[in-house]
Amino acid sequence: MIYFILFLTILFWGISPIFDKLGVRLVDPFTGIFWRNLTIALAFTIIYLIYSKTYRPINTNFTGIIYFVISGIFAGVLGVLFYFVALKKLDVSIVVPVAATYPLVTAIVAAVFLKEQITFVRIIGIILTIIGICLITVQR
Repeated sequence: MIYFILFLTILFWGISPIFDKLGVRLVDPFTGIFWRNLTIALAFTIIYLIYSKTYRPINTNFTGIIYFVISGIFAGVLGVLFYFVALKKLDVSIVVPVAATYPLVTAIVAAVFLKEQITFVRIIGIILTIIGICLITVQR
């Protein structure tokens, strides 16, 4: 079942940029981000209200919440803003694969701040990712 859920994640994240590109052709990125995030906020508000009795969010650790707020600023505000600006100017087939290399940054930052190990296999993965970015962005 978990692999089916992962498949759905890939499917929805893979289809979503097509609608993003269609949207930024018709409206500016700020308007698109506003409506996209309003939809997300409303949907998650409903989900939160339904499941809050199960998860007891009132007893949540405040520091954990701060980490999610910072993550929201980085990914949900800054990352999405720059993603939409890039999408407005470049092909979706370039923007999405390049933006999807964020695990490269995650691996490096995790090694520095969380003291996670970067193994030989991960170094090879990082090198292949960089090669992939170069191949995707080369204009013919």
